[in-house]
Amino acid sequence: MRRQNRERGLKRGGMATLMVLVTALSVGGRPSTSIPTGTPTEQPDASSYEVGFAVVSRIPGSLELPFFSKVNLRNSARTLKGLGYRITLTKIEVALSR
Repeated sequence: MRRQNRERGLKRGGMATLMVLVTALSVGGRPSTSIPTGTPTEQPDASSYEVGFAVVSRIPGSLELPFFSKVNLRNSARTLKGLGYRITLTKIEVALSR
């Protein structure tokens, strides 16, 4: 059950990232003053933005994801790249808590 939830979360996360970028472009958690508000008359320049996927893991070494999580991440990245966004993937290692 946990594995399925992670996979669903990763898929939703990628597409949610896209929606946030297109509808509420922000910098540092605050709306950017350089981006006009209201109804946009043109698409933002996607090449000016980078979408970062960060995966938290307790396992040291290279990033390992379940198969369907990899598929969902790849599909989300392809969609975003197709729209012109730059994509990065980062692993965040955390220590096991006791």
